[in-house]
Amino acid sequence: WIVSIAMGCCKQSQVKKLQDGYDWMLIKRFCLRIIRCVDNLDDRIRQLKAEQKETSVMEDVRDEMVFALESSGVEPFEPDIGQPYHGLEKYAEAIKDRKENDDPERSGTIAEIVRPGYQYLISDEEVKIVRCAQVKLYA
Repeated sequence: WIVSIAMGCCKQSQVKKLQDGYDWMLIKRFCLRIIRCVDNLDDRIRQLKAEQKETSVMEDVRDEMVFALESSGVEPFEPDIGQPYHGLEKYAEAIKDRKENDDPERSGTIAEIVRPGYQYLISDEEVKIVRCAQVKLYA
């Protein structure tokens, strides 16, 4: 009898883990779609600014999308420039293009943030990465 209760408890725990994983997959997929829209707006805003055109309406839309993410617990983050990349692989993805560098001590450190990362704040202690930050490293 006790064994069957313990087995039932383990099955409930497994079902809960599967449900949590499925819920996380849905949340992450939806957030990534919104984040891609924010990225596209950022690209278009940069392009319009380079052409010296008005961007305030697009910036307002972008800010509202980021606010919607933040109010749902998803926040952008960026690693620090100059920080060693080694050890940040869970939070940052290095693009292939490198920034030229004549200081050997800076080689392998973060030179530039290409795109911010986004993290889902579950609690003060628990964070899940929705998307890694994309960074350019010094050569």
